[in-house]
Amino acid sequence: PGVFIISSKFENALRGMWAINCYGGNPVSISGTTFQDCKKGLITEDRSAKLTNVRFLFNDIGWEAIGMSAGCEVRDVECTSNDKGIRFHGAAGSSIDLYSSNITNNTNGVSVDGETNFNIYCGNKISQNTYGILLSNGTTLNASKDIDANMGQLEAGENGVNISCNLSNVPILNNGYSNYEPLIITGGIFDLRGKIAEGTIRYP
Repeated sequence: PGVFIISSKFENALRGMWAINCYGGNPVSISGTTFQDCKKGLITEDRSAKLTNVRFLFNDIGWEAIGMSAGCEVRDVECTSNDKGIRFHGAAGSSIDLYSSNITNNTNGVSVDGETNFNIYCGNKISQNTYGILLSNGTTLNASKDIDANMGQLEAGENGVNISCNLSNVPILNNGYSNYEPLIITGGIFDLRGKIAEGTIRYP
């Protein structure tokens, strides 16, 4: 059996919720829940997490994922006005899939670290952050190639720095330009001095 958190609110705490999934444990599933005004809203360790219709508001760190070892799914999430919105560390074999989410007005929008795949699908908006997407230490960023009629386009623009890359793979870029028509990257700048390679275009 897994762990399910439904229609809850965690606020004004040092740690809103801390889920430690030990080796062989089950993923935590959270839906319809708000983490607000916490030092760290949600902390997950190991295995995987599934977040649906979750709100991270006015936290120092909205969601901190530590040493995740399997696939994580983030869907219909609002991550707004945090210092650090999502801070994800993944081990080899892990991934984070982002669907139909709004990550805006944070200092750091999404930070992904480690040998993991960060898969961004259409319908997401990562905008108006100081740093939109930060990649480090082996992370590969993959973006969807098609516009979804129901979810709209993928927007990753108008951040102070749209994508910051340190020893990671950014196959969505070709000499600083997007290979994807659906991927809207406007304003802001790229900090790609530490990228490993642009590589071949890959789709999640």
